Amino acid sequence: MRFTTIFNLLLATGATFAAPSDPKTTPNLDTRDLIARAGDDYPYKNSCNTKNDVDPWNFYKCECTSFVAWRLNDVKKIKFTNWYKGQHWGNANLWDNAARASGVKINKTPKKGAVAQTDKSGSGLGHVAWVKSVSKDGKKVTVEEYNYKKDKYGTRTVDKGDFQWYIHL
Repeated sequence: MRFTTIFNLLLATGATFAAPSDPKTTPNLDTRDLIARAGDDYPYKNSCNTKNDVDPWNFYKCECTSFVAWRLNDVKKIKFTNWYKGQHWGNANLWDNAARASGVKINKTPKKGAVAQTDKSGSGLGHVAWVKSVSKDGKKVTVEEYNYKKDKYGTRTVDKGDFQWYIHL
């Protein structure tokens, strides 16, 4: 099977792609190679039992905010932290206000690689997720997330209105 066929099959499954983090030190890869991201590749997935541990971005590990902060750093190469652009992002229900205060684009239009945000959640602390894909008609979003189900990774496809805002970093 040719590389382009495999690549197109992976794209059809919704896999995301990024260049290697450091192609100079990655053996047998050059800058044209791509790494497919599919499934739970969150670096703290095996340490969810140790609640109250803080990640390098100053969010609690295995929370939705930590997962999204990691995706922003890992995939988009944004140096995103809990104090991004001088604003405290905190719990997910604060992310829309922090985005506005820091001049980050926020609207009702989902886009692949955006942050889906809502104030609604069982805990009252809101929820954020990584937009993995958007349907062709723009009415459905597939998100990757942590802690929608207790300390677990998941993906789901929902109406775009299930999230209140889309934050475009």
